[in-house]
Amino acid sequence: MKKHFRLLTLLIICLCALHNVFGQTSVNNFKEFGEMKDKAQRLRDSKSYRTKTTTEKYAADGTTLKEKIVSTDEFAMPDRRFSSTTIESGGKTAKFEFIEIGEKVFVKEDNGKWRIPRPEPITEPTEPTTGLGNTTGGKFIEQTTFNGQTVKVYEENTNTYFGDDGRSTTTRFWFNEAGELLKTEAKERNLKTDEISRIVTIYEYDPNIKIEAPIKPDKKS
Repeated sequence: MKKHFRLLTLLIICLCALHNVFGQTSVNNFKEFGEMKDKAQRLRDSKSYRTKTTTEKYAADGTTLKEKIVSTDEFAMPDRRFSSTTIESGGKTAKFEFIEIGEKVFVKEDNGKWRIPRPEPITEPTEPTTGLGNTTGGKFIEQTTFNGQTVKVYEENTNTYFGDDGRSTTTRFWFNEAGELLKTEAKERNLKTDEISRIVTIYEYDPNIKIEAPIKPDKKS
C-alpha cells in the first residue's frame, strides 16, 4: 500500500512539473510573440516598405475558387502610400489604384486616368459597428529560412464575431533575426457559410521607394 502511495505521489509530482514547464513555455511564447509583433510594427513605421498580398476566396468545398485579389501597397516615409488592387471574380477583372500624399488623394480605376476624387458629403455620424473576438497566439512553430534569411515562425488563432457573421482565422508569421516581419500566411473560415479564404502577404523593405503625385493637385479630371 505504501509503495503504491509513493508511486502515486511521484506521478502527481511529475505531472505537476510537466504542467508547469509546458504552461511556462506557452506563456513565454505568447509574451515573446507579442513583443516581436510590436517590434516589427515599430520597424515598419520607421522605414519604406512594400507588401504584396494575394487573397483567394473559395467556396465551402475548399477547392472552387470564387474570387482572387492581388494587391501591392508601398509606404514611403513620412506620409506617402501607393496601392494597386486587381480583383478577378465571375470571369471579370477590375483594377483600382490610389495614391495618398499627406491629405492629398489621387485615384485611378481600370485603365482610366488619374483623378482627384470629389470630397465626400458630410453625413450624420452613425453608430459604430462593434464585434466580439478572442485571440490565442504565441505558438512557436519552427526556426527555418525564408528568402535566404533565418526566421522564426509563430502561429496565432483568432475568432471574430460581427452580429451573426463569424470568422475563424489561423495566421502564421515569419520574423527574421532583426525583428522584421517577412511574411504572413492566413487561412480564414466563414463560420456561417464555411467559405475559405487564403491570404498570403510578403513584406519587402526598400529604402528606394518613391511615391510622387501623378497629376497636379489643382488639375481637374
